[in-house]
Amino acid sequence: MQFIRGTRQVKAQYLEAKARMDALTREHHQVDTALDNATDAMSDKEYDALNSRFETLTAQKKTAVREHNALRNEMARMNIPVAHHLSQALAANLPMLEKLADLSGKFTKVDQTGMAFDLERTMRRSGAQMVSTFKTAQEFNELSGQRDAILQSHKQLKQFLASDEMKGLRYADPQLHASLSQMANMDIGQSFNKLDALQSVAKDIEEAFDSQGISSILYSTPSTPEEIQARKEQELREHQEAIDQGYM
Repeated sequence: MQFIRGTRQVKAQYLEAKARMDALTREHHQVDTALDNATDAMSDKEYDALNSRFETLTAQKKTAVREHNALRNEMARMNIPVAHHLSQALAANLPMLEKLADLSGKFTKVDQTGMAFDLERTMRRSGAQMVSTFKTAQEFNELSGQRDAILQSHKQLKQFLASDEMKGLRYADPQLHASLSQMANMDIGQSFNKLDALQSVAKDIEEAFDSQGISSILYSTPSTPEEIQARKEQELREHQEAIDQGYM
């Protein structure tokens, strides 16, 4: 994975700071435990020395934590351009991927059994829904063609966010971290499985309509709100024309 030039040096400093912080944290805990377990057998001088060591370690630990966090955040801040680059392929397709995830149950609602014995009645009952399903499947043809590239970008983004170099992103840029984490946590593989199932049902619908010789209904029945509104307006115009011409 490629990071911005200079990241390696900062990471070396970060790992040294982390080692110091971890060592001080362990010793701080040991001394704290020893103070808690101190008995009357321990002299005042020994107790005071232990308590002084605890206070020194507390101050050193705070300094080490600040140094560690500063280097962690600096590494993440340096590589924000890399994060943007890795997320571009996903960001461009995020609206379609989110819409795809919302289609989880749509294809299961299509009554294929009804289509088999009474296609026309099924069309009257749920035609708009079936047409919408079919058109949606067509809309995602391009998305499906980019499957490998999208899955690879998604994998790289997850690995990138999990790296030591980007552990500080949530502090360096909380908004960007939240956005990238949302993309990284998407179950894109499952989304593509839903797409496959949706397209399969759409193909069955088209073949069933073709076998009945009424495939044109797929494209003539309004399904979207805009198409439905346009159809209503057209029917009103035709009705008014019929009245004007004395047919009604």
